[in-house]
Amino acid sequence: MSVVAWDGMHLAADMQASGQGVKFCTPKMRRSADGIVYAWTGPFASSQPMVEWHARGARSDEYPEQQKSDDRWCRLIVAIPGLGIKSYEQTPAPLEQPTPWAWGSGMEFALGAMAMGASAKEAVVVACRFSTDCGLGVSVCRPGPFEAEDVHEKWDDHGSESPQLDLCARWGGMVFLKSRGDFGCEL
Repeated sequence: MSVVAWDGMHLAADMQASGQGVKFCTPKMRRSADGIVYAWTGPFASSQPMVEWHARGARSDEYPEQQKSDDRWCRLIVAIPGLGIKSYEQTPAPLEQPTPWAWGSGMEFALGAMAMGASAKEAVVVACRFSTDCGLGVSVCRPGPFEAEDVHEKWDDHGSESPQLDLCARWGGMVFLKSRGDFGCEL
């Protein structure tokens, strides 16, 4: 469960993953030495063979076997400096993507946000706010050499960038304690 967004300049992804009923924070994108930015949706265990496959030249005869599985395949999004964006799903044929575009379970929220002028990062933040399957932070990268503007922000469950400052939240009349070991608060 993920959201990845492309605004024509930056690729952004949420950082929430889950397994066996537990959610945790993990990056869903990485940059190669030659400036290609890879992002993925789907199982992490399937994403790394896809990244390696593409980095070796994306040969059809070496396409990872798990991509043929209905429950273990992942979507690989590839942003190549100066060449735009492509994605790979259950076949080795690349899919050309329009700009802006988004993928994953938060796709509709992100596309709607970008249609209203949001950046890729802002679109992921919106998707994290409304999709139960996205959250825990955002990573933002621009294809090309590493830049100081690359961002990796971790959040708490409710999208706050500073969980230490927000001890309590009121949501639908319920009070939730945040993660500082506090056992009570007043609202």
